[in-house]
Amino acid sequence: MTDVSKLSTIVYIDYDALYWGSKNLFNCPPDIEQVINNVKEKAVLIDIKVFADFTCKELSLEQQRLNVFTNSVFNCSHQGKNLTDFFMLDHIYRDAHQRQDVQQSVIVSG
Repeated sequence: MTDVSKLSTIVYIDYDALYWGSKNLFNCPPDIEQVINNVKEKAVLIDIKVFADFTCKELSLEQQRLNVFTNSVFNCSHQGKNLTDFFMLDHIYRDAHQRQDVQQSVIVSG
């Protein structure tokens, strides 16, 4: 049964920023499962979208781990440029305009 007091939510994860922030501060990758559980405590999670430049060797290893949590993992490299911010914003704007089921968006970054 769905809790009607919780808003339907999409989570957008800037994994480049989250990964490197976690590695630099804690010397380990971020705990995505904990992030998801934190959102689920306060919202009805309807989608998770992860964005990063997965051409980077360290991040390419993370991509498989992220696929356990969502099928919406986007490689944001284009002609050698990291376009993560642009890809993520494009998805946020499109979802806000096209998806009637979304009541709130959460951005997770580092």
